[in-house]
Amino acid sequence: MMAIDPIELLTDSLALAEAQLEAAKTMDVEALRDATAARQDLLFELQHAGTDALRDDPRLLPLLREHREIDDRLEAVLQSAVTALRGALDPGSAGTTYLADGRIRGGRP
Repeated sequence: MMAIDPIELLTDSLALAEAQLEAAKTMDVEALRDATAARQDLLFELQHAGTDALRDDPRLLPLLREHREIDDRLEAVLQSAVTALRGALDPGSAGTTYLADGRIRGGRP
């Protein structure tokens, strides 16, 4: 049985995270679903790869930072998409900026 390199799995996972981000930006649901499923599979492999040797690997921290940055951006893009879709599907949920008499909502009377 061939040993699985955890750094290689993390690098592959990073590429898939980037694919998720690009798919989310273009709202390509199928590509997002595929990249997410593939990334889940890699993370499952990583859990079973024996990561004890990784603790001292100098490549680990930069890879983890990149993952965190991309995951943060992915979360922001997906949240923006959800907000936009919610507003498009239920215009009343978006709230208005101005009241009927022209005053700013939440402003002083």
